Amino acid sequence: MIYQACCEYLNVETSWQAESILNKVENNVINLCELEDIDSSIQQALLHVYKIVADDQTLRNTMPLTEAQRGNAFDQLRRNYPLRREFACYTATINPRQREFSEALHALGFKVHDCPIKPQLAND
Repeated sequence: MIYQACCEYLNVETSWQAESILNKVENNVINLCELEDIDSSIQQALLHVYKIVADDQTLRNTMPLTEAQRGNAFDQLRRNYPLRREFACYTATINPRQREFSEALHALGFKVHDCPIKPQLAND
């Protein structure tokens, strides 16, 4: 994103794509088809991408340490931090009737697609 903004500012065409050197994102589709409210949908999408509870617990575990030990522990956390990609690397699938979900998820940077429509069975 910074590269693209810089090229745009300098009025230079982009010639490099990050995807060409980055590993493919595993589990990059977030199924929100069954959720009925926007808050739950956004929460599930965010938690799919960012395991904030694990980050919180890891940092809390350093609290009993001395200041020097906490500094070393934090440095180790930074060095071994799990790979996390931007929201734009993920696609959320939503119920087509939930347009406001789409707008909110797009605003956060997610790609959004409609859930596949299930064929309705005819009553015999």
